[in-house]
Parts: sequence; C-alpha cells; structure tokens
Amino acid sequence: MKRAIVWIDHERSKIFDYDMNGVHPRKHAPKYKGPVEHGQRDQEHEKQFYHHLAENLENNDLILLVGPDMAKEEFKNHCEKHHPDVDKAIFKVDNMKGHPSQEEILAVSDKLFKEHFQWHGI
Repeated sequence: MKRAIVWIDHERSKIFDYDMNGVHPRKHAPKYKGPVEHGQRDQEHEKQFYHHLAENLENNDLILLVGPDMAKEEFKNHCEKHHPDVDKAIFKVDNMKGHPSQEEILAVSDKLFKEHFQWHGI
C-alpha cells in the first residue's frame, strides 16, 4: 500500500511518500511563475498547480493533506471534480499551522496513520 502526506499552502507543496524502504520527500513546484501581489491568486495557475499535484499523487492508496490555510480544501475540491482516484485516496484533511519542519510533518502523519489504520510506522 502506497501512502503519502502532502503539506500544502497557496504557494507550494511538499510530498512525503511512504514505502517499504522508508519515507521519501519530494518537492512540488511552486504554482506561481513570477511575482504575485499578496492576496492575488491567478485561477489558471492555481488550476494547473492542483492538476500537476494530483498527477503526482495518482499512484497512492492513502493520502493525508495538511496545511495552514484553505489550499488543502481547495485541492480536495479540485480532485473531487477532476481527479476522482486521487480524491478517493484522500482519507483526511487536517490543519497544520505555519511552515513546519519535515520532522513535524512526519510526526503528524505517523500519528494520524496510527489512529486510522493501526499503522506501526516505518
């Protein structure tokens, strides 16, 4: 079973893939290619960002989405409409304040996987 945790905000995302060999972090490209005024979001860039992120998650059986703002819910809604297999794999959307370290993100995912799936960690 392939699992992933995705930390996402409106400017970037981080993906952590779990497999039998451990956890493998990978960065997902920022959605904006150039300066954007604070508070401005280009809907076409956002759609492309969410589409590209969903494509990167297509082979996962379980996905946990965390982040500090509404981007995680917006991404979930995007998947409901455009990527049903990814949407089906998303088992939880959870708040996580600020810009946490990799260790903090993995601690949250480990806790939530344990709560929901009797996960014993890597």
